[in-house]
Amino acid sequence: MRRNILAALTMMALLTCGVSVSAASPSLASCHNLFGNAFDCGCMTRFLETRIDPDDLEIILPLWAYSIDQSGKYSAEVDRFNDHHGYTKVNEVLRQFYAVRLELFMQCPACSTDDGDADH
Repeated sequence: MRRNILAALTMMALLTCGVSVSAASPSLASCHNLFGNAFDCGCMTRFLETRIDPDDLEIILPLWAYSIDQSGKYSAEVDRFNDHHGYTKVNEVLRQFYAVRLELFMQCPACSTDDGDADH
């Protein structure tokens, strides 16, 4: 159910926003590569990096993108991440993300062209 709600919110943003923005950090670049302009990637990565280890964003961002992919790759990608990072690590990182995701959506608007260089 949670995944369906997240997927619906993300799909609405993807359908109404443009894509392509330059990136300044690895997390920001990953966000832009995965989501384009569907989210304010500058705000989103700044927010997540203050609450979650920035290295863990390498797990969160791709899994989040795969969760909205309707081609059925999500289960295979979760398995791949579990094999690479370990089930316990992936579960912990996702738990941390789920704990802050509503606050993230409230603080960081969809459809922004923020490149993350400005300090907020």
